[in-house]
Amino acid sequence: MICKKLERGVKILLLCSPHNPVGRVWTKDELIKLGEMCLKQKVLVVSDEIYADLVYQGSKHTPFAAI
Repeated sequence: MICKKLERGVKILLLCSPHNPVGRVWTKDELIKLGEMCLKQKVLVVSDEIYADLVYQGSKHTPFAAI
């Protein structure tokens, strides 16, 4: 679940996708909401997608840059 707001003073958000250690894959809608929040608050997103090719069957990884 995406937080409703970012705390004041946050400058960088480190996104792990898929998220370790459980391999949770963020949905495209979640990434869009996150991106909108970060744009609004001028927060830089650093996306770590090193394990993008290691997702569970039935899941689809969406690169953050694609949104």
